[in-house]
Amino acid sequence: MAGKYQHYIQQMIQKGFRRPDGSRRNPSVWVYTKGNEPYPKRIERFGGEDEFYSPLRNGQDKTLDDKITDWESHRQADVRTWRNLPHGAPVEASKAAELIGLTGARTKALRQTLQSAFEEFLPRIGEIFQDPDVLMSHIDDNETLDQAITNEILRHLGGSARSTEELTSSLEFKAFRRILKYVIAEVGGHALSGVLRELDQLFRNALEAGDFNVAKTHKGALERHLDDHQVRKDLLDLNWFIAENQTDPAWVLPDCAILQLSKDSGYAPFLFGDVEQRQALILPLTPKKALVGTGQSLDQINLSELTKGAISCCSEFFVASRNAPELEELSDRIGTRAQDALGENIDAALEGIGSLRTKKDLAEIPQLKSLNFQTHQLSLDEDGCRYVAGKIMSFINLTGKNFDVSRLTMVVLCSNVLEAVNDLEMTEEPPFSEGDVRQYIWWRELGEEKPACRLYIQSGAAEVLCNPDHEAFDFVLSLLLQSLAQLHVRAVVLAGDKTTSEILVQYTNPETGEFTRDVSIRSACAFMGTLYGCRIACADSSFAGDICDQLIEALEYFHALQRPITQDKDTNNQRSADIASAMDMALYCASKYLAICQYLNVSPVDGAHSKSLKDILSKHHLLEWFYRLDFDFQRLRVNFSHPLGPKYVTALQLHAERLLWGRDMALLNREEGEYIQPFADPALNFDNILSELRTHLETMLPDGLRDDIKASFNFDRSDQAD
Repeated sequence: MAGKYQHYIQQMIQKGFRRPDGSRRNPSVWVYTKGNEPYPKRIERFGGEDEFYSPLRNGQDKTLDDKITDWESHRQADVRTWRNLPHGAPVEASKAAELIGLTGARTKALRQTLQSAFEEFLPRIGEIFQDPDVLMSHIDDNETLDQAITNEILRHLGGSARSTEELTSSLEFKAFRRILKYVIAEVGGHALSGVLRELDQLFRNALEAGDFNVAKTHKGALERHLDDHQVRKDLLDLNWFIAENQTDPAWVLPDCAILQLSKDSGYAPFLFGDVEQRQALILPLTPKKALVGTGQSLDQINLSELTKGAISCCSEFFVASRNAPELEELSDRIGTRAQDALGENIDAALEGIGSLRTKKDLAEIPQLKSLNFQTHQLSLDEDGCRYVAGKIMSFINLTGKNFDVSRLTMVVLCSNVLEAVNDLEMTEEPPFSEGDVRQYIWWRELGEEKPACRLYIQSGAAEVLCNPDHEAFDFVLSLLLQSLAQLHVRAVVLAGDKTTSEILVQYTNPETGEFTRDVSIRSACAFMGTLYGCRIACADSSFAGDICDQLIEALEYFHALQRPITQDKDTNNQRSADIASAMDMALYCASKYLAICQYLNVSPVDGAHSKSLKDILSKHHLLEWFYRLDFDFQRLRVNFSHPLGPKYVTALQLHAERLLWGRDMALLNREEGEYIQPFADPALNFDNILSELRTHLETMLPDGLRDDIKASFNFDRSDQAD
């Protein structure tokens, strides 16, 4: 019956290494640890811990240790028999595979190695699997999917009198292809957004707690293994033999129990070895005998370095039958391979998906090179000016450690921000916003070839910044930090050595023109500016409610506008302009609202403040659009400290178009400018396209791509999220 002291290295395995000069009634082994002299230990009280698998039984149900004890009782006779077989004797694969599978999986060494691996690799794993591009790799920039969509459209247009080249080069064809590709992404949008939030919360909680419950996970896996009578097929497929030690030193039993010999003659703990590189699996049974599984013949397996390999794969100790100086010397190798083997596998796995990632390694933030300070229409002596400048510069320098403010070239201290902007820049009146708080602090971009920025600070605000005890200090400091955060946003959205015009060309999709480009840049800046504004101001859910109301109003207005379907050209043009403006505002409000929700880590449609929003999104069939938009803003967020490049901003252009598609209109970029075109076929609408594509997705996509997408995004689900 199982007891309180529970062995993770079975007594029946240890007994093969019993001391020949020890007690037969109470057999013992020599234990070797790193940096210590070997010592004898009774097998009965070694290789285990109190309640390592489970507490003592308190009732009728069997504990995990009870199940392990029952399992061992059916294996002891086999182990005793194998110890006495000659070199080369075959062993029944089913029995060997069953013993190897559980013996390698039940050890403390495995649990310790997994714990160490979690602590070392969890932050890296968390970063990668919170990265949206890992999940989106099958949709974005997928040439196979593009070709499949093109073929599908051409198949439906098979009766057209136009040539394939004429069809595929037409703006209408390209617009419809964009619609179909977006639909595929939208089908998975809800799942993607939800998965990302769950992963974000999972890893955040795990990192805050400092650990995963590896012991609980380990015990659960063992219990399932025993309950399901699992035997690994890769072990059953091996040829199993008894091998005899032909050389010195004697073989030892490592605390990981089972070893893998690789094709390069290296050793690793069984569960952490690369299966593709496997040459043999080995369980030492005695100092002279071992159970060996291989896909080759036994004669091809070189076990001359088994003792050294076994010791290097140990986490804490190994056992032997004798106190031998050569083994004591080799004990310095303990721990040199166990963690490395798992680490190499995890490194290889992470590297394999690294090319799919959005998030880049942490980059150094560009620093200020020089910054001028001047006053405008102020009577301030030199000492006073230096004092104020020093205070403001301290805040800017501190912020520069987290934000890219390298484009800031001048700070202007003035009595009136609006007058100073007009006098110094000769520009139109700046568009103040947010209750005209920019009358205190504002920034402006200067120049075209090398974009720079000038920061304006009203003298009263500067006075407050010089006095941390002032009641308005927190408010004014928040304004300053938000302005610097907005400069950072501009730096990463419009980044690089090119001029602003050259950068804007990269952001322009020739199929849709400059309008959607400007909409996407405005949305990207609004999202990131709001996200960091929330962090600076410690925004709460009440702010989310206010912006949610603005979004609802913008969506209702957009859907209330009449479509350009009259016979009058001027009327259609005016309606198109109104629709374009309303679409821009809807996406802008959505950008700010989603930034707040991501800052608060709350669902954008399931909160107390968002019921009305969910209703209007459902009414206009925009829930999936909203989930997908949320997802793409999360892609934007993980790159905040890096130049974004066109890819992540231009993705937002499709979301703007999606609003038009939902109202049965498409945006075409003709030579004379952007043009909003209602769908020609009254029976054609976005909901029908979505429904049709759901139905035909199975036949439309190539097999490999279809299976991957289904596995990732659960395309078989028939329900609509609402």
